[in-house]
Amino acid sequence: MNSSTFNVLKKLPTAALASVIVFGTAASSLPFAPHVSAAESSAAAVAAPDLSSSEKKELIALVNASIDSQLEFSQTSDHFEYWTLSEAQNQALKVLANPNPTSAQLSSALRKLESARWTYDYRYIDNKSEASRSASKLAQYITHGEPRETLNLTAEQNAILDFLDQFFAYLNGVGESKEEAVRAYEYYRLGLAKLPSLAPVDLAPYRSSLTEYRARIVAPLASLAQLNVNVDKRVSDFERSAQFLQTLLDNGPYDRSVYQAARHDVEIYRNIIIDSEELARAIARAEQLLDSPKGVQPGQYPASSFGTLNRAINHAQRVLETAGSAEELDYEASFVLERAMNVFKNSVKK
Repeated sequence: MNSSTFNVLKKLPTAALASVIVFGTAASSLPFAPHVSAAESSAAAVAAPDLSSSEKKELIALVNASIDSQLEFSQTSDHFEYWTLSEAQNQALKVLANPNPTSAQLSSALRKLESARWTYDYRYIDNKSEASRSASKLAQYITHGEPRETLNLTAEQNAILDFLDQFFAYLNGVGESKEEAVRAYEYYRLGLAKLPSLAPVDLAPYRSSLTEYRARIVAPLASLAQLNVNVDKRVSDFERSAQFLQTLLDNGPYDRSVYQAARHDVEIYRNIIIDSEELARAIARAEQLLDSPKGVQPGQYPASSFGTLNRAINHAQRVLETAGSAEELDYEASFVLERAMNVFKNSVKK
């Protein structure tokens, strides 16, 4: 669905919004879909973004390096460092999607992402062996343990192995402190992210993902509308990120790293909308508990329990409005608020 259709969708009554379950070509047949002429569509086309400056390339590489760190240490995402890193990635992509970002905006996004990345990696990397293990696994994956000279490797695979040789040489020269280990790991991740694509980029998976992400948010948006939750900012963020990826697809080809970073941005905002619905539903369930009988008789709940639950609800509502990542929303719904509801239920007088 194009941006104009999405704007119309935001303004639909809840009943109409809830009835929409598909995006893409099917959306153009809906009675409320706006008619856009070919001339209007051409005039509204977004110019190809220029991502060739060294600052922008560095920012794109940092986004991808930090994504790879999150994927490597994905055992848990229920912590502040993960949420902060995801939000910094969002801010970086927002700056890159701006047709004319200032040098100050680029520099600020770069510093924020570097800081969040360091804090995140510092949580997991304790010594050099952990950085070495990650690089060794990648080399093993490419060569399957066979001598490099005997393999028919692609130019891209050879470039990666050349970089890994460079990384291991670098690793041998650093000290044994935790700080140096983290720095070495970040050198490794950023170096990989900066390697150019040496094979043609297949855009089909990115187009498919964009269609899927647009379809996936329809039902959560309808549910949020029924719950009277203002999702204007969520929709605006998703729209911006989806439009940026669409513009890249329409005006490419770009390096694969550009598409990877842009798709990740759309995915993050898709997940934020989905998890916003889940938290909103949890808040609604918690609010229903506030209608429980108050008192000191059997089957009643003490007054202090209502105050505690109400504070938890207020906190959850603030998170619903301000969270910069789906993981923070999920943590609030499945752990913080759920626990508060269980504490309330267990306070009933026997």
